[in-house]
Amino acid sequence: MNDKIIDLSWDSEFFGFPVSKIENVTLSKTFLKSVHLNCKAKLIYYYNDEALDEKLFDNSFYEVKLVDIKVPLKKVLDKETNIHPNISFYQETEAGKELIELAQIAGVHTRFNIDGNIPKVKYRDLFTEWIERSVKKEIADFILVYKINNKIVGFAIIDIRQNSPYISLFAVHPDYEGKGISFALMRAIENKLRDWGYKEVFGATQQVNRKALVVYERYGLKRLPSQYVYHLWKRDNL
Repeated sequence: MNDKIIDLSWDSEFFGFPVSKIENVTLSKTFLKSVHLNCKAKLIYYYNDEALDEKLFDNSFYEVKLVDIKVPLKKVLDKETNIHPNISFYQETEAGKELIELAQIAGVHTRFNIDGNIPKVKYRDLFTEWIERSVKKEIADFILVYKINNKIVGFAIIDIRQNSPYISLFAVHPDYEGKGISFALMRAIENKLRDWGYKEVFGATQQVNRKALVVYERYGLKRLPSQYVYHLWKRDNL
């Protein structure tokens, strides 16, 4: 049992209660009962390649919530691109107000905002910390920003530490949508990665975030098999 449950120390510290995760294990009410008895986690992230049978939602052990259908994406870097003059690397040592606002916008459709059991302030704090740690290069390698009149109106965070470049956060301010900023950022990402010898780039978004999916697919990213993400909240009535 224990080898199927992974404790998440960072998440536990951030939320202030034990958090764990389970991946691609067949769930049953018997299994959920065993987990309930043996796992201290108040919240368990459950990732699976298929949707759960909704009969599992009616159980005495966990409140089961479908919080995301994650759509992974991939693009082969197969063409020369240019970098728009409004785009540059973010070089500051701290995340400014504009960048923090964009990071929170990037998280609007994520499970941490969708799940009503998580306070909105924690969702905002989570994405604030994400961008602050990214600026310090603790969890990302570089950040590209798009500026208009010295104001940051779009950004992208790219992590290449696993030798497979991954766009971890991406957003354009709603006031500046429809001006080609998303495509300009994608072209800049492609340009830099090609220069550094990479052949492909990966990303992901939520199925409900249709606007982002349209942008990615129009630019040439292809969908990979979706992943279903659930939050299992421990019931304390036993």
